[in-house]
Amino acid sequence: MFKINTKVMMLLIKNQTLGISIIFFCIGGTFLIVTFVEFIPCFQPPRGAGAIYPCVDVLQYILVTFSAGFLIGAIILWIISQNRKNLHDP
Repeated sequence: MFKINTKVMMLLIKNQTLGISIIFFCIGGTFLIVTFVEFIPCFQPPRGAGAIYPCVDVLQYILVTFSAGFLIGAIILWIISQNRKNLHDP
């Protein structure tokens, strides 16, 4: 049972790692663009005496973490796919 699952996983990784990494890269890039659009008000100074920066928002931290995770995952998967190609093509 476990050997069959590992074989299936190896086949999936070998064949579709590049596609998955491209999808991850697109998702991470989209999250990053949305985050930067959300962060634009941060760079403008607050108006008024009692105004606070609108930066500190949990959602933006979640978006940054999400996009960073997807981008790092895409890079790792791309490296794995390149190593697989090098192993199979001497």
